[in-house]
Amino acid sequence: MTHNRPLIDIEDKAPDVRIPINFRPEDAEDLKIYSEYAHGSSVHHIVKACVRRTLQADKGFQEFKANRSGVATLPAAEPKAKPRRKGAGTAAIPEQEQVA
Repeated sequence: MTHNRPLIDIEDKAPDVRIPINFRPEDAEDLKIYSEYAHGSSVHHIVKACVRRTLQADKGFQEFKANRSGVATLPAAEPKAKPRRKGAGTAAIPEQEQVA
């Protein structure tokens, strides 16, 4: 079976702002399958790309965004925890990709 080119672009490594989100089980499963289809891109990347593509394609939203007077407020980016050395207290648990 040959794969077509995914609709989602290849993952970049730019820093992100953390926004917690939950998915229905069937949507989470589709995200996992799509990440496999998209040449092993992370589920995190797939979600970001879907949101970006949708917002860019929504002409009504783009018009609204261009004409609004307020500034969007997002939560401050959370710094990633640095692993501690052994014996320096509780070790930081690496952040893992979670979809549920």
